[in-house]
Amino acid sequence: MNEVAGLWLLGVGLALFALARRVNVGPVRGWGGLAARIGLGDARSWAITHEEIEPWITAAGVAAGLAGLASLSIEEGSALAAMTTLGLGLCGALLVVAAVTGRARLRRPGA
Repeated sequence: MNEVAGLWLLGVGLALFALARRVNVGPVRGWGGLAARIGLGDARSWAITHEEIEPWITAAGVAAGLAGLASLSIEEGSALAAMTTLGLGLCGALLVVAAVTGRARLRRPGA
């Protein structure tokens, strides 16, 4: 079970890390009109927001990846559950911070 949890967390971490690097230039930017629906439709707003949130998404990916690597070396039991919960919790918290930071940046004067 620890291999499954570890590989899953590692996969989430790698996906977030790649997403943070790719989201500014790739097809994710206009994916299904999502950017326009959340108020990030124009290129300038998208660039400002991405500049602000890229480090937070990268950190979320690193947190999940490190938790995944640690889970691979932990015996099954409460320590594995704690590591998985900690990794996902930290990853989720960093993604929330990214969203709040990005929206706040757009609302600042001069943005």
